[in-house]
Amino acid sequence: RGVKNIGSSHLAIAGPLSLYRISRSYHMSDEVIVFPHIEELRFSKEVLKDLLPGRRTQYRMLEDTTSIRNVREYSTEPLNRIHWKLSARYDKLMCKEFDTTAQGSLKLFVDLNMPQGVLVNETWRQMRKNYEEQAVDAAASILRDLKDRSTDVELIIAGKETWIESFPGREFVRYLDTLTRATGSELPDQRIVEVLERFLMQIYQNDTVVLVSMHLSDKELPLILKLRSRCSKVIILLMPYGFRPAVYRPSRSYSMPHPEAARLLEKSELLVENGVIVQFMLENDALQEVLDLVP
Repeated sequence: RGVKNIGSSHLAIAGPLSLYRISRSYHMSDEVIVFPHIEELRFSKEVLKDLLPGRRTQYRMLEDTTSIRNVREYSTEPLNRIHWKLSARYDKLMCKEFDTTAQGSLKLFVDLNMPQGVLVNETWRQMRKNYEEQAVDAAASILRDLKDRSTDVELIIAGKETWIESFPGREFVRYLDTLTRATGSELPDQRIVEVLERFLMQIYQNDTVVLVSMHLSDKELPLILKLRSRCSKVIILLMPYGFRPAVYRPSRSYSMPHPEAARLLEKSELLVENGVIVQFMLENDALQEVLDLVP
């Protein structure tokens, strides 16, 4: 990820039966932008309230019965949802999920800085570098799914500086350009708590707020409760160790949450009691698996 200088390149071509070889060296001063890695996932966790006649989204209360989105095993749904042909084929009841006609708006906060209130040492520095890359990957993956459905998304990144981006329709690549260039800091000029305070009055009842962070301190907790009182849903993804890419299988892990994270999990009970969704990720958890746990 980032802007890379191609520099010197060496090209070689071997002849038939490798009887001869032709090689050339070139010096290139061009730069290329390497985008973040994007996971194939389905987010669909935003609260959908803005009606879009004729446009398909995930709002179950306004379903389009002329278009079937998915088929799954039957479980206490009305009988008119049963797909009888597939039920006969699989020898078990299968029900239909319909497309719908509504959308929501989402504000995605990504904190790339060193957490406040932790003892900064070499371990935390290395954890922050690894976290930064995977936090950007997670944000890019979530953005791709949201923009494929033309969801209104405002991206706010807290790092060495504050990046704010919002593009209409299905525009997605320009978000990637910002995520590619964004970097965090161990001693930032502006913390995530200050960024959240800045946007507090710009959040409305039909918004869904998603915060990707490495850690939360006591200073963020009261502010998050204020956010929850102003919007429909708050989702916090804590990933100090990153996540497991979907292309890899789960492996045996012996890691335990660091002491600061263990204390945070105790304090997060207050957030959960007030309707804030908190998901703590370990390095053996896939991003889609964790998102599936979000109601």
